[in-house]
Amino acid sequence: MAKGFLFGATLVGAAAVAAHYLLSDEQKDQLKQKVRETGSDLKEQVIDYALYAQDAADDFMGNADQYKQSAQEKSSISK
Repeated sequence: MAKGFLFGATLVGAAAVAAHYLLSDEQKDQLKQKVRETGSDLKEQVIDYALYAQDAADDFMGNADQYKQSAQEKSSISK
């Protein structure tokens, strides 16, 4: 498995070097800009997901507290 990964990484690296030499300066600048935009979009999506996960966890904890209180009240009533 490690051999396959190393082979793949080497192949990708060689392709990147070849592309670097074959692209014009304008194409390189466009590619860099696209990579920056994609990275920025990905960063925004990660932040949005983290906030969503935090909200979901907060809701879960709030519901857990409500269920706990309800169970305690029912337990104290039945005694």
